[in-house]
Amino acid sequence: MIQPGDEPIPGYRVEQLLGRGQYGEVWRASSPGRSQVALKFLDLRGRAGWKEFRATQRVKQIRHANLLPIVALWLVAEGGHVLTDDDIDRLGRTDPSEDETLLPGETEGPQPTRLVIATPLADGSLRDRLNAAKAEAKGKAAGGLPVDELIRYMDEAAKGLDHLNAIGGTRASGAGARTATDSAVGVQHCDIKPDNLMLTGGSVQIGDFGVAQFFADDGAVRATSLSGSPAYMSPEAFESSPEAASDQYSLAITYHELRTGRLPFAAKDFASVYDAHRSGTLDFAGLTPAEEAVLRHATRRDPAKRFASAGQFAAALREAVHGKPRRRASFVATFAVAAVLLAAAGGVFYATQYGKTAPEPLEQLNLTLRLPRPGHKVTVNGAEHTADANREIVIQSPAASPLLVRSTGDADYQATEWTFSPEELEDGGELTLEATPTAANYGRRFEAALAAERFDEAIENLAEAARLAPDRFARLPPPRARESAGVLWDTCVSVTNEEFVAGGRDGVVRRWEVNNGGLSPEPLELHVHRGASILALARSGEWYASACDRGAVWISRGERLQPIVPPRDFGDTAVALVGPDRWLVVAEARDLQTTVKAWRLDGRAKPVTLGVQPGEFPRMVAGADGTLLLATRDEQAVVWRWTLDPPSHQPIAEPDGEVLAMAATPDGKTAAYAGSLDPGSDGRWAAVVRLPGGKRVPVAGVQADSILALALSDDGEALITAERGDVREGQGGVRIWTASDDGQSLVNDLGFLFDAVSGDATAVALSSDSQWIAAGHATGAVSVWWNGASDDRPITLAGGTDRVAAVRITPDSRWLVALGRDGRLTLLDLRRLGVVLKACQKAGVDPRPADESAA
Repeated sequence: MIQPGDEPIPGYRVEQLLGRGQYGEVWRASSPGRSQVALKFLDLRGRAGWKEFRATQRVKQIRHANLLPIVALWLVAEGGHVLTDDDIDRLGRTDPSEDETLLPGETEGPQPTRLVIATPLADGSLRDRLNAAKAEAKGKAAGGLPVDELIRYMDEAAKGLDHLNAIGGTRASGAGARTATDSAVGVQHCDIKPDNLMLTGGSVQIGDFGVAQFFADDGAVRATSLSGSPAYMSPEAFESSPEAASDQYSLAITYHELRTGRLPFAAKDFASVYDAHRSGTLDFAGLTPAEEAVLRHATRRDPAKRFASAGQFAAALREAVHGKPRRRASFVATFAVAAVLLAAAGGVFYATQYGKTAPEPLEQLNLTLRLPRPGHKVTVNGAEHTADANREIVIQSPAASPLLVRSTGDADYQATEWTFSPEELEDGGELTLEATPTAANYGRRFEAALAAERFDEAIENLAEAARLAPDRFARLPPPRARESAGVLWDTCVSVTNEEFVAGGRDGVVRRWEVNNGGLSPEPLELHVHRGASILALARSGEWYASACDRGAVWISRGERLQPIVPPRDFGDTAVALVGPDRWLVVAEARDLQTTVKAWRLDGRAKPVTLGVQPGEFPRMVAGADGTLLLATRDEQAVVWRWTLDPPSHQPIAEPDGEVLAMAATPDGKTAAYAGSLDPGSDGRWAAVVRLPGGKRVPVAGVQADSILALALSDDGEALITAERGDVREGQGGVRIWTASDDGQSLVNDLGFLFDAVSGDATAVALSSDSQWIAAGHATGAVSVWWNGASDDRPITLAGGTDRVAAVRITPDSRWLVALGRDGRLTLLDLRRLGVVLKACQKAGVDPRPADESAA
């Protein structure tokens, strides 16, 4: 182990550890001449160190102002023995076309275990410069480096890359380049990134040639494995086939990160990063359109369509930032020389006549400054200016003077200062000044993008607002509360993208329109059962059916209301609208048995009796082709499969306990049932049934307590169950069940508990895109779980005073509606909630609870 004060190489004393990586360490050291150097120590007991040895051997003789020179390199054997040049020569070939890596033990003589590379000690890397710029911003959204400074760095890095690429000749890659037969390409660095662009005396030098690749005379690269850092690698580099424009691609990615402070993609895992590069879906947000166009060109999927050289790429960037430089004809230069001579002659005349030297006239530059928005106020070298309707101000500036532009900031943009040197101003033209928007500005952009359904843009702007003002913008959207009559069961609710229908405890069936604002302010009353409570509700097309606890069943189509079953002395009643021919099916429970009847909705009033089965308290869901799943209970529940034409039924199962919940997919081809868990039962009877075939798929796990509600995914492949919380001391649970590998059972993929404040999970819903799960609780609270979250903690919203009886999500996954027995109706915008969660994830901040005052 290396320690400060050691001399691992004679005459080189290490002083301070600068960094440690997967394969080695970098130390600051003093050399025999007492100059400061960086010593890089690499372990040679694997292939990585030997690859760097081969690459370093090949490039150590290359010299250029923008390449970090290699002072020396050594191979060190066990015991600290430094190998001689003869020892190194015996290690194998160093031919540039070599594609093999020699490992220790393959030759005679001392076996090296460590590679040591000495380079001049740089002032730091562009990564260090970027981190310093962020620290100076003190947490504000400062982006990256000042653009003029960065353009200079890009010019210097491009010169170094073009020199590397030209070693031994040039090879075609990029628009307008020569053909591959002209001559051979030299070196591709293959790991251009901010960490390897070193600052020395304010200039950039490219360092770390450990994964450099070399092109042979036929123009083919000799790469045997994936090399480089995935975040910056070109698509062809991922395929171990770097081209002559691959470093240009990496330099473009580096520019974006140094310019904006972030990489052009949000992905972090290797597969997602690779896909972003391969598909070209790079996000260059934060750049001007001109800059983005340059980066899009430099990161083309086809290397032959990129710029002909890194220098051309850097020149295009400079033009994008500063505008196209003025081109002067040759006679202008001649005229300028003549003007100088005349001025000199005039000076002699002036001195002859007045005894003085004539003063040189100071050239004035005409500059157009483009500001962030019309009316933007700035001071230019102390003088106040206001941008016109075109966002511009036109000023004159002395050619030899710097330009200082200050904006004091306002509600839209933060206070900003821009400084331009005389060299940067050159001979006038147009400068675009970019200021950092305020959190409020980003917030307004977010709202506009969300309203226009530009969701990626909305997420980007809200993320910026959340970074700047998390307490204000990293907020969960508040639920909207409405008062209603309340419902008894989840069988009393129906929802589509256009309407929400609920049968109230007061006997009224109400219909709300669903719109961008949520629900219409006032509902339309469809059915009114005087002095009763609604027990069940069914909807199909324009038809609505409802049943009340007095035994009456009503049906309506449009404005036409028709009582089908008059009030009678029935117990519980279930209704369904079934099949393509429109049947109304009613299950009437009385005297410990349930009678199932059906009416054709074609005007014929007489019912068809389908059958009678034992048990009361029926639960019923409809299939797509007229099949039904019906469950009743007395001492032991029975689940039946019914068909209408011809009328028939058969038992599917006899579960150990009451059937408390049933659900069906939108197409009616799959249904599910579950319920109470009796003492002594094995807890394995919740199941999914494929209709119309009647195949039953039971759960393979054990439910902890009675299932009070359930939901099915649209494809019928996932079951969501909501459990009572008695055995968990007040904690209710939600579980997700999916088909096993053999398709014969359902297995518990994921589950999460709710604390005692939320209590039993009494209602549950799953969105059609399977991104949202919502649960209602006995306390009136509503919990929401997002499938894109990094953990399984749900968001719990404050509730009312009584049990949540029903939870529904509109088929477009836009709105969540929860209805309690006490009449509290809770409405939540899931689209906004999803954008907020993704923006907070992108910004790296935790979302704050909803601001209830904004409801």
